[in-house]
Amino acid sequence: MANISQAALSQITIGDQIQFTSKDYNDNVKYAGKVVAICDYETARSFEDVVAKHQAILAADPSLDIDIAIYRFLIVECFDGVRRPFAFDPVTGGSWFSGDAVDLIEPNDTFTITITGSNVEQANIALRILKQHGYSCSLAKN
Repeated sequence: MANISQAALSQITIGDQIQFTSKDYNDNVKYAGKVVAICDYETARSFEDVVAKHQAILAADPSLDIDIAIYRFLIVECFDGVRRPFAFDPVTGGSWFSGDAVDLIEPNDTFTITITGSNVEQANIALRILKQHGYSCSLAKN
């Protein structure tokens, strides 16, 4: 079982595993994944239409109505394998995240699972299932 604690966005670094929800009223997903980058607007928009997403966030938090180009973005590789950008302003503390902090997931243990009598395609299916259920994992062929 993992330890979960609250962490301010300013404390999050590349490699951290986090979980959180968005301020967007139409987005009821609880996101979880690994921070793979912290970047600027130009880089973030290569992952998603961050302008459209920002407009949706403004309905929930009009105080964020500042130039989106000044925001920094956490790029989170979610456990479904998709990399998504989430904005925050390191100066004002404003962000797309619900609340003032995110949950920092600190795994206690590492386990090795061996899949025998299978091919790479079948092993990738097992990997996808584990990721869909919130596990951070990778495939290593012996």
